[in-house]
Amino acid sequence: MNIHRERPVYYVSARPEAYEYWGEVDKDNAHDMAKLIIDHAGKHFPRIEFRTDEEWHVHPLGMEPVAVYIDDHLQSWANKAAQRKQSCRKPDKHS
Repeated sequence: MNIHRERPVYYVSARPEAYEYWGEVDKDNAHDMAKLIIDHAGKHFPRIEFRTDEEWHVHPLGMEPVAVYIDDHLQSWANKAAQRKQSCRKPDKHS
């Protein structure tokens, strides 16, 4: 018998307020942060489906390890993404 079970879902907020503990965050940056979380956490937790939206969420029981993993790694993910973005920029002609 093949019983299809849906994967649990972890929602990642793309609201700017979710990331303002680092300072002012606009809507585009909030979406970038949510995508960064989904990309990294999704690789670490392949049995969980990650989705983003504009809501605040209380995560279901059992998702605590996901939240802890994200909290422990988000700063380093953001730093690496910023470094990659900076290295991809073309030099200013006036420099």
